[in-house]
Parts: sequence; C-alpha cells; structure tokens
Amino acid sequence: MFSMVFATVLWAVGAQRFWRLSTGRYSPVVLGQAILYWGFAAHVTLNIPAVEAALHGVIGNGTVPMKFASDGAAAMGAAIVASAAVPAFVGQSRRWIAIHVGLATAGFLGATALFFAARPRLPVLDDAVFERVAVRQGGPYGLSYAVSEIYPFLAAFAIFLVFVPLLKMVRSPRDYGVILLCVGAGVSTVYAALRGGYALAAPYLHGDAQVVYDITPILAYVGALGLLSGVIYSTVYDWIRATGARRRIRGLHDYLVALWPGVQRDSWRRATRIEQVEDRSVEVLDALYMEGRSRGIPAAGPRRTPGEVAAWLAASGSEAMSIDALAAPEGTDALDWVESIADEWSVQ
Repeated sequence: MFSMVFATVLWAVGAQRFWRLSTGRYSPVVLGQAILYWGFAAHVTLNIPAVEAALHGVIGNGTVPMKFASDGAAAMGAAIVASAAVPAFVGQSRRWIAIHVGLATAGFLGATALFFAARPRLPVLDDAVFERVAVRQGGPYGLSYAVSEIYPFLAAFAIFLVFVPLLKMVRSPRDYGVILLCVGAGVSTVYAALRGGYALAAPYLHGDAQVVYDITPILAYVGALGLLSGVIYSTVYDWIRATGARRRIRGLHDYLVALWPGVQRDSWRRATRIEQVEDRSVEVLDALYMEGRSRGIPAAGPRRTPGEVAAWLAASGSEAMSIDALAAPEGTDALDWVESIADEWSVQ
C-alpha cells in the first residue's frame, strides 16, 4: 500500500514539474527534477508485486532491464540538476544534458545487451530472487547488473563532489537542500558501488552474502529520499515562503497601491509564486519612494529601522526620514525588508 501511495506521489510531482517546464521559462533544474521524480516513480511502480507479476506475464524477466532504465533515468535527472548548480557550466546546460543522456543511454543499452545475451536463460522469477540467482551465475548476467550501476555511481559521486564544497555557503533555511543532496548523493554512491561490486564478486564468494541484500535496500531508500527532497527543497521552501509573505505584506501593499496606483505592474504570466510576491514587494518600495517624494523628504539620510519607516508612513510629517532610508539596506533582500515594514505597520 505504501509503495502505491509513494509511487503516485512521485508520478504526480514529476508531472507537475513537466507541466511547469511546458508553461514556464526553460529551466534545466526543473527538467532534471521531472526526470528524477519519474525515474524513481517508475522504479517504485515496477517493485509493486501486482505490477511486477502482471509484467512478468507479458515480458517475462524483461522487468529487470526496465529497472536498469528507471535507475539510470533517476541518476540522470539528479545529475542534470547538479550540472545546473556549477557556475562554470552556466550557459552550457544543453551540452551537459546531452552528455548525461548519452552516458545513461550507453549504460542502459550495454547492460540490457549483456542481460539478453546471457545463457542459459533463467526461468521467470521474482526480480529480487532473479538477481540473487543471476549474479551467482556470473558471466553476462553478473556483468549486466554491474554495468547498470556504472552511470548511477558516476552521477552520484559527481553530485557529491559538486555539492560538498557548497556546504560552507549554507546560510539560511533555503539552503538546507544542499545538505540533503550531499547525504543523498553520498549514500547513493555507496549503494551503487556495493551493488555493482557484489554483482562482479558474487560468483567467487562462498554463500549468498545476505548482508548485502540487507543493507542495499536501506541505502537505496535513504539515497533516494535525500536526492528527491534535496532537488525539490528550494522549490517547496519558496512556495511556503511566498504564501506567508503574501499574507504579511497584503495590508501594506493594498494601502500603498491605493495611494499610488501607478506603481502596479503585471507579473510575467509564467512567473513562479515567489516571483509574483517579489513583484508585489517592488510595488511597495516604489510606492514608498513616491510617498517620500510627495512629502518632500531629502534624498540622503541615515538608515532607519522598519519600525521607524512604518511610524513615518503612519504619520503625516516628513521629519527624520529620507528616500535612502525607505529602500532596502545593502545586502538585505527586498522582500524581507518589505515584510519587516509591513509587520511594524500593521500594529501602528
């Protein structure tokens, strides 16, 4: 039941990301998110017993290469997101997407060719049981599992190397996604190395190495959750922040726009929720500027607190205020500044 619900959520989030991509400006990050979520969604769906049994009746053990493809797609999606985060790769997203597509496709085709070339052909089995039997047999079967993990291993390791240096730049809750990505990529690297390495070593080991099958599912889920939550974290955080910010600045915004309707502007029709709220904060700052000019306050002056700006706005005088003091201080996000003023203004 959990797998069905989890798969449905993954398909839905992936669909939302693809919809966003089709209706908004092109973004390699959104594309990577969509591919990552649908890759994991496909894998979780294929692991649902009823789905696996139904497919076995149609394509036999062909479900195994399908899982090779889903794993490669998930790794490719995460790698595309990571590539977009590298400053040196800015403007080269299409090139890196082509590289990742090529590597993932080559890995999948190589693993699939080995899988179907293996002899003797094994009977149709549950995929988990089939893997145990196949890797113990070695040869093309074992190689197919090992080759299927090469690209996921390289992608996860590269993601880890990209985001670890960014940990020192974590300054606010919006940046916590970097931590999740590092954990997910690190664990996924270990998972791919362990699974691929065991596929090569299994024919030469005595026994079934049960510990590998006990550990790898845990690593798979931890790695997947780290990557899934990491790549979508900032999007969710921005949505939550935008919802709260819209509520906090609504009163001040409505008041100032009523005074200075000329500051209103239409947001780009494909703007995100946070971009729309940021546009409203700019309208507030423009209206404050117009109000300051109408009251004849000087252009330059000392910095003022949000409370002082709110008190000045609520009063009718022009003393102790300047145009500079109404603008967001250097290094302060404009939306944060407007929110602070709005909070103080609401209690005037």
